Amino acid sequence: MSASSTPAGSSSAATASLPSSIAQAISEMQMPLSTESYAPMYYKSLPEMVQIRRDVPNMPDFVRDVVGTIALIVAGSKTNNDEKEYLARCAAALILLGHGGTDEAHDLVSPLSWPNELPFAYGPPVVVPEQVLTLASYVHALVHRREGPFESEFGMTGFNNADYWAGSALRSPEGAEALPLEEIRTSILNLAQTMSSNPQQQSAASSQAQAQAQASSPPALQQWMQTHFAEQELAFPAWDPRALNELCSNLQQQQQQQQQPAAQTTNDDTLQQFAEQAVLLEMKILLKHTLKAIGYDV
Repeated sequence: MSASSTPAGSSSAATASLPSSIAQAISEMQMPLSTESYAPMYYKSLPEMVQIRRDVPNMPDFVRDVVGTIALIVAGSKTNNDEKEYLARCAAALILLGHGGTDEAHDLVSPLSWPNELPFAYGPPVVVPEQVLTLASYVHALVHRREGPFESEFGMTGFNNADYWAGSALRSPEGAEALPLEEIRTSILNLAQTMSSNPQQQSAASSQAQAQAQASSPPALQQWMQTHFAEQELAFPAWDPRALNELCSNLQQQQQQQQQPAAQTTNDDTLQQFAEQAVLLEMKILLKHTLKAIGYDV
């Protein structure tokens, strides 16, 4: 079995089934990429976030009770130790991201990936195994991707901060090789090939301007595939999350330009649909990898 398919902390012990509430939460994860879906973060602690979200309608219980969610995930491990606790935090962070809990996810992964004390973090910084550090850094990148164009830490935009953390996740070959990078790459490539070869995936109401643009140049999704999947042989790293950071940023800028008066730009519906499915696919593969490492049969 390759390193990328063997999660950190995995063993031959019997696996457990996911609690039904966690399985349902995973099935309901979403990752919209409209301009309105990006939002600035509060940078507040978990108790503060409970108060901030107190009047938010339809907020799932696991977002309101993050500590309980972590405990529920840890309970499925046959060996309860610090590493399983850290992995459960990463798993909970990914689920929270899929339900709009960006700040809560940030609170969980910050002490696993940043060495300094932070007022909003879930506990003090801890020294974790290299594989956990790499995983937490990857999830940290996905958190800041949700900030999008808004101001993030250290004067960066969310997209720029996402690039920083993606680079951190790939800095250690030992840690990065334990991530499911090959599976993410293959799955996203398969998705891109399927969507680019099926015109019915595109909006039936494509504008004349879009039709003319596609007639004079390759569709945007095909261009994106040529840029990021041109190499046939896998090099290190097999997948770089900054490719989706850049795509999300470009699409957000296009959407913003379309909202301006007398806008002449058009957006490729297929590329937008692909991006939304690709970022969710990336998250779910990371989540499956993490849950397997904890001891779940997923």
